[in-house]
Amino acid sequence: MPWANALRGVLGSWIWVFDAKVNALNFYRESIGLDHVEINLRRILAWALIYTLALLPFFVAALGIRAEQGRRKAVWFLVAATAAVIMAVLWRHILPSELARPLPLFLVILAVMTIQALSKNRADSIARPQLTARLMLVVLGLGLLGKILLNARFYNYGFVLAVPATMLVVMALLDWIPTAIARTVVREAAFV
Repeated sequence: MPWANALRGVLGSWIWVFDAKVNALNFYRESIGLDHVEINLRRILAWALIYTLALLPFFVAALGIRAEQGRRKAVWFLVAATAAVIMAVLWRHILPSELARPLPLFLVILAVMTIQALSKNRADSIARPQLTARLMLVVLGLGLLGKILLNARFYNYGFVLAVPATMLVVMALLDWIPTAIARTVVREAAFV
């Protein structure tokens, strides 16, 4: 098989992403989010802020918990109350179809953090393979989100294209961020 045909076969439908005729179709412009770039960027930032506000009390608790039992209970009560108030205020404005909006931004942040960790851990042979695997997954997630970049969603094409990005965000919340907090400050169990 000639190299050109093999490369075309490997790239599959990605070849059409760069075709001017295809990019001019409203269906593709809407799917990727290029129909209303400014509005879609605002939605990404707004949803990133919503997620940040929902998770911020847990970060604060993870950074502030000490060994004292009484203080720990008070901090957890404050965290739960703050999260409940934030969610009660935002609940009416949350559309399930919009939940995936900030995934591209979160993956870019994960990519930057992973690249920084790789550059710091050049001599650490244990962490390097894990960080390399994480970076490869982030690149995969960003590549798949490329087709719905400014209009990330879980429905339509997003049920497949957003899965790796969602998995990475869950991994970051359950493992990578608590481990980083535990290394730098106190306890990872507070965030988890």
